Amino acid sequence: MRIIIYNPNSFGGNFQYIKELFSYLKKLGGVESAILVLPENSDYDTPGNIKLLKSDLVKVKAPLLRKLYFLYRTFASPLVFWKWLRQQPPSFVIFNDYDQWSSWFTRFFFKTLRNRHKYGVILHDPDRDDYTPFTWLSRYTMKSVMSYIDVAFYHEILPDRPYYKKNIPYINVPQGIYNTATAAVDQAFYDLILAHKGNMKLLAVIGNIRDEKNYELIISSLCDLQGVKLLVTGKPASSGVPTETYRKLILDLGLSDRVMWEERYLSDEEFSAAIVASDILSVYYKKTFTSQSAVLNSIAAFRKPVLIADTRSAMSVLAKRFAIGAVIEAENKEAFVASVKQIMTDEKDYTDNWNRYMEYCSWDSCAKIITDSFLHLRSTPVSAKA
Repeated sequence: MRIIIYNPNSFGGNFQYIKELFSYLKKLGGVESAILVLPENSDYDTPGNIKLLKSDLVKVKAPLLRKLYFLYRTFASPLVFWKWLRQQPPSFVIFNDYDQWSSWFTRFFFKTLRNRHKYGVILHDPDRDDYTPFTWLSRYTMKSVMSYIDVAFYHEILPDRPYYKKNIPYINVPQGIYNTATAAVDQAFYDLILAHKGNMKLLAVIGNIRDEKNYELIISSLCDLQGVKLLVTGKPASSGVPTETYRKLILDLGLSDRVMWEERYLSDEEFSAAIVASDILSVYYKKTFTSQSAVLNSIAAFRKPVLIADTRSAMSVLAKRFAIGAVIEAENKEAFVASVKQIMTDEKDYTDNWNRYMEYCSWDSCAKIITDSFLHLRSTPVSAKA
């Protein structure tokens, strides 16, 4: 088996996911070679890594120019990949991410190689109706993505959407556990957090700063959570994240002494320090968030209780199944406050529940599900797709 993985991003949750999965795919028996195709600016270097795709970072700050460059690489990267793919022997090709905006055009190119390669896609965010400003356009472009795919992988939930046709297999594959717990704790950062925490309990929101994480609700909830402080760490996921609005809210509510705001990229050692120092972790996303979050599987190994919104997402499904924390009605401040108080009071040990969760989400299992699914396709004739 020869595996090729297309990943047009050099950072973010999908990038962290594919680095882990790639390392396990290479180890599996029967995999003679595995190649990970990345942007030319990626700083990830490992055997089997090729940097062909257009850079996903641009130095210009003008919003219009940034958007234009995004559109350019959305068309250019898949075409660069297709040209390179033409020279490769028969392989199983995995799209860990896909360029949805350009799919109506690039699908014709990838279809020309379907007699040579088998295509798979990992649907980290399976509900694509709101990807563009218009539902009809989102559905059209997503249908274009799926038009050349032979097998699709999803995490726990696949919504009923017209672009998920029934003539290909859809396979549930868990998201693996990230090995952040193996990193040594950054002692200086740990001590800094403990100084902020003092004798109070610490609620933390870890990872890339995204509006979907409900910062305004969480910050305002501190007014009803005496004895609790808040830690926010991470780098803004995009230039559009309103971090200034969040910081202003902290000032307006007089909570400056109760919130530690570390707006920057954290090393693995600092990430570990932040989680070890915290008492409870929030992945309380808004209703609009329906995918899996890499943050949940990054904090799993620390076995801390979590707060998760009850939405149609893989996180909510798994949190209920394995009882790893509180699953709360989405965007409900009163329910959020009550759940924080309940977890702080109960001080329940979640170790066994997290152990069962981690066993289910092992990377070995994820890699084997994917390779077994491709092997099943080997004897399956290519069907015509719209």
